[in-house]
This record gives sequence, structure tokens and C-alpha cells, in this order.
Amino acid sequence: MNGLHSVGALRVSTDSRTNAGLYQRVADGSSEAELLKLGEVAPGSWSPDGTLLAYWDYPRPTDWSSIVGDRDIGVMSRNGELSAVTDTPFQERSPRFSPDGRWLAYISDESGRDQVYIQPYPGPGLKVPISTSTNGGTEPVWSPDGREVYYRTLDGNALMAVPIEYQPTLAARAPVRLFALAYPQFNRLVGAPNYDVAPDGERFLMLRPAEPSTTVHVILNWTQEQLERVPVQLPMPLKPGTTLGPYSVTAKIGEGGMGEVYQARDTKLDRDVALKVLPEAFTADPDRLARFEREAKVLASLNEP
Repeated sequence: MNGLHSVGALRVSTDSRTNAGLYQRVADGSSEAELLKLGEVAPGSWSPDGTLLAYWDYPRPTDWSSIVGDRDIGVMSRNGELSAVTDTPFQERSPRFSPDGRWLAYISDESGRDQVYIQPYPGPGLKVPISTSTNGGTEPVWSPDGREVYYRTLDGNALMAVPIEYQPTLAARAPVRLFALAYPQFNRLVGAPNYDVAPDGERFLMLRPAEPSTTVHVILNWTQEQLERVPVQLPMPLKPGTTLGPYSVTAKIGEGGMGEVYQARDTKLDRDVALKVLPEAFTADPDRLARFEREAKVLASLNEP
């Protein structure tokens, strides 16, 4: 699914791969998706005022290594009116409105390989090829001021910039290589850009491959290992007859890394209890104390006949 935000209208157009068509919905998700155009089409770009949507036919390819089916560009108004921009036997796609809405940049394989073209909208006027390099062009993006068009070479290795002149007629200067690219390319058959230009025209926002996932080591029974590596000084043993508050120690039941356990008599409530004495170092550890309290609550909830 491709998504595209409109300008100032808080709406997003999408093409659904499960129920083919162009849809729009409020970007905050407060409304259901509204069908704009049924069929296998993909959004290209909104006009600057957000009233027109440039799209292109997108028949599903049976083989992602080659383009099949006719692809032409059209424009749709918000009330559903359609107008054709191209109607040729070639593969035109990925239309992008200029910042002033008077021009469209797009891709076509008219020359035998993908190249970037510009033509006036709504016309009339001839289209002008701007990617005159031998390496072709794809993923066109306008500069914020409309004075340049950027595109990626077909091998995906370089981002090019083409200065555009509008007077006395539309003309494109020679492409200039801006920098080499080490960023993944969107499916070349689609030609939609996976980058954009900042409003100041000085920076590019691009996708880059995710770093290899960091290996996470999970240590089980780490508390026991900690106790084995750093022995804890246990408290002095309590002798039978020792009293701790209302409790009178009667016998030692056992001991471990977490402390010693004694059998005692609650002289106030006249019942047998178990006392667990923690090492002094544990009393300064909030985590150990919390664990001890949880353990005590669980044991207190038991009612063994």
C-alpha cells in the first residue's frame, strides 16, 4: 500500500492492494476511508493547494523484474472529476506536481529506458526530458522553490539535480551529480521516490538500511550466579529460645544464599511460624526487599490444613 498526505488538508490517499482503488481518509483516523477511484491505480502527488491528485495506472505485475500492462498518468479533483495527462503505449508513472502546480515531473520509458520528463499542467505544451545522462533517471522530486528537479540514476548510485528555466520557454540544464547514494532504492518498476527535500532545500531525508540487530544475551538464574561469585556473609545463627519480638525460636529449618529459615512460636497468637533472617547487606537492596515481601505475601496466603 502506498500512502500520500495532502497539503494542509490533513488527508491521506492510499492505494489498497487487497481492494484495489484510490482512497482518502482524515489523517488522524477519525473517519472511514472514502473511495476516490476504483481500479488498480497508485497516488503520485497532491497539487500545492490540495485540490488535485495526480495518479497513475498500476496494473499488478506478474513478474517484478519487468513491467507489464499499460501505465498512464491522470489527475483527479476532490469531487471525482478525472482528466488524462498521458495516453501513450509507454510506461508513464510517479507524477509529481511542481511547487506552483503548473508543471508535472514524471517517469517514462519512451526512449527505451526510464527517463525523467517535465510537461506543463494542464497544458498545452511539450514535455522536456531532463535526465539526459546515459544512466537514465527515476524517483523525481522538485526543490521547494521549483528551480530544480532531483532524480536518482537507474543504478541507484547517485542523486542528480537539474536546474530548470521557465523563461522564455521551459528548458532544462545539464544534470549535476550531487552525491553518491548508499541508500536503498524503492522498487524501480514503481519509480516512486523514497526520499524528500527539506523546506529550506538544503537537506535531504532518506531511508537507509537498518543496522544489524544487536545480539541480546539472556542470563537465567543470575541471582544465584551472583551469590556464588560474591558470597554473602550470613547472620549469626539463632539458638533455640532466642526471642525476636513475640516470636520464640524453636529450631533451625535450613539456610541458603538468601538467608536462614527458623521455626518459631508466635507467643502472642499461639501458633507456629517460620522466620526468615536476611543477610545485613540485603536490607539495603530495595529489589531484594521487594522480592522478599512478595514471597512473604504468597506464603501468608497459603492455608495448609
